[in-house]
Amino acid sequence: MEVEDDKSLFKGSLEQLAKKAGDIRGEVIAMWKNVQASKMKDAEKQVDSIESALDTLRNNMGEAVADLDSVTSYVQLSTAEAAYKSTIVNAWPPHGLADKVLYLGTALLGVGSAAFALLGFPLGLALAPALMFWTLGILFVVGGLFTLARWERMRRDYFMVQFDIAYPKPGKMGHLFNSLMHRKP
Repeated sequence: MEVEDDKSLFKGSLEQLAKKAGDIRGEVIAMWKNVQASKMKDAEKQVDSIESALDTLRNNMGEAVADLDSVTSYVQLSTAEAAYKSTIVNAWPPHGLADKVLYLGTALLGVGSAAFALLGFPLGLALAPALMFWTLGILFVVGGLFTLARWERMRRDYFMVQFDIAYPKPGKMGHLFNSLMHRKP
């Protein structure tokens, strides 16, 4: 609301200045008629100069008001476009299965640790249940993370194409990082 208030204040000021310039122009024309009646030739050039300056001022103020309306329209359009793009990006569905696999893997790691602790920190064959849970947990966590990373890469690539965004240039991480980030699913 502040922007609208500032805009209307600025626009109102420009319109008032343009009106004032028109009033002054009218006064100059009236003065000129008085000067013509008294036959003062030197004042003619001076009055013409003032009149043309005031006309230029009024025209420039009218252009400024039109430019202000144009800028306001552009800002409103840009705001609407940003809101539209934000809505589209936020509408992309999350990968629910990958999240569940990640949670399951974390739970399996916890179960393996609990089994290890409840069995009294065993060695040898008694360690097998804990190792099985840890192995499954690690596989589920790694699988879930890679699936989420692939899903996010697909999301990024889709929106880069939709919104015509260029890929970022390679950073300091080198080619390994770039090959992982730009890998096609």
